[in-house]
Amino acid sequence: MTKITNKELLALKGILASDFLDGDPPVGKWVWSWSANPFESAKSFGGVVASLTKKGLAQQSGDTGKDACVAITQAGVDAVNDSPPVTTD
Repeated sequence: MTKITNKELLALKGILASDFLDGDPPVGKWVWSWSANPFESAKSFGGVVASLTKKGLAQQSGDTGKDACVAITQAGVDAVNDSPPVTTD
């Protein structure tokens, strides 16, 4: 099991919550990065997605700005399912 931070877990959950999944299975389904961003800044999300990509938990489209897309991998879905709930206290 890959260890993930709370921010990484929030980002993965953001990808899974994107309206652009259209009810399709999430693995490998590209969604707009802005639709999956649970943070206040795109820069914060980009940094976390870069970390997730290095761990093999997400993929980046290589596009920038509003054209950027992100997809979750099966390992990312497994990491979400294996993680305890995130607390903000």
